[in-house]
Amino acid sequence: MQLNEKKILMITYYFPPLGGIPPRRSLRFARNLPAFGWKPTVLTVDKPSKREAAWDFDLLNEIEHLPIKIITTRWKDILRIYDLLDKLRLYRCKSWYSIFCRRFPPDPYIGWYPYAVNNGIKAIKQNKINLVYSNSAPFTAHLIGLKLKKKTGLPWVADFRDPWMDDPIRPKALCKFQEELESRQELKVIDTADHIVTACKTYASFLKKKYPQAERKISHVYNGYDWTTGKNDYEKSQNDYLEFVYAGAFYGPQSPITFIKALESMLLKKSIDKSKIRLTIIGGHGDESWKKEFTNSPIMEIVSVLNFIPNNKVRERIMKASCLMLYQAKERGNLIVLGKTFEYISIGQPILALVPKGSECLDILEQSGCLFKQAEPDSEENIEKAILAVYKNWGDGTLKVRPIWDYISAFNGRILTKNFARVLDKIL
Repeated sequence: MQLNEKKILMITYYFPPLGGIPPRRSLRFARNLPAFGWKPTVLTVDKPSKREAAWDFDLLNEIEHLPIKIITTRWKDILRIYDLLDKLRLYRCKSWYSIFCRRFPPDPYIGWYPYAVNNGIKAIKQNKINLVYSNSAPFTAHLIGLKLKKKTGLPWVADFRDPWMDDPIRPKALCKFQEELESRQELKVIDTADHIVTACKTYASFLKKKYPQAERKISHVYNGYDWTTGKNDYEKSQNDYLEFVYAGAFYGPQSPITFIKALESMLLKKSIDKSKIRLTIIGGHGDESWKKEFTNSPIMEIVSVLNFIPNNKVRERIMKASCLMLYQAKERGNLIVLGKTFEYISIGQPILALVPKGSECLDILEQSGCLFKQAEPDSEENIEKAILAVYKNWGDGTLKVRPIWDYISAFNGRILTKNFARVLDKIL
């Protein structure tokens, strides 16, 4: 061990074997921090909920050889009663209980709190931890960090992957008391943490205005990518059909319905050839209720929904796409930048971005040189025009972009972790 090595306790619910986007940020930091003088100890749950959509057991092999100490704890899943009510066919009670749990301040993962606090105090003493870090969502992780801060006096960094109280798709509270309690929880975290990190610049700016007393201790470190870029890949031959690929899950307002309706309309008008176009959705592990909209539609003949693919194989699959499709619902506002944005631009393929104008996500795509077309996510007419432009350029062999690799390389996971380590060093 290096003499100047510092030790960090990382509190995160999402960690391998959980897969998908949520674990990648904390895993990226844990993987790369040792190179910058920080030794991570990860505090997570022993058995994540079976309801978690994405599992990536390949990641366990990856972290097995890394200098990361992992401590797993028990936890009480308050949604387990939901499953029991379902078995008893008490559907009305099940529905009410589900709503109650999902709005339980701060989230349904509060059953992790007592176990994580107890184990966190032990880990701090046994491992001589220098700094505490908590990663949300779930926001229970920040309440754990808050308690450990009070118990030990150690510096504490609270990291927000997504907004808390100001997330536009956040479920409404059941009563005024819940809303007030959770607002106080967010304020306490902001005021007590030694530093607040967000995953994008716009949310950091938002928090600085909302909590001016904490302005000096709020910064952002983007999500990034961990694989090799497509810079040195040989130019691939054109497929026999135009394939749009979307990598990720759909949930809530994040739905492919408008895009598929646009495709359906174009097929009926014969503005595109059915045999020349495909939509592939990788990671069928989210909300798939959108399929009901097209139960009897021939459009589903050109739509493929693949099962979840481990992260180390996602790159290989999206490299073969004709055009990558990125979707950000207007309801998500401009306080997030989708994690897949950085993985997409790292490939260097053309991107059709169904993201709002003026969003930070669109700004990054434009600066990367990978944006081919943008369309408003809720406008079927807008999307049709964008699809047609991609389709015609594909047919002409001009569906190409010019990635700006110097800009894209700034989002490499190791570089972003270096920036994060600088924040930790200043706080310590």
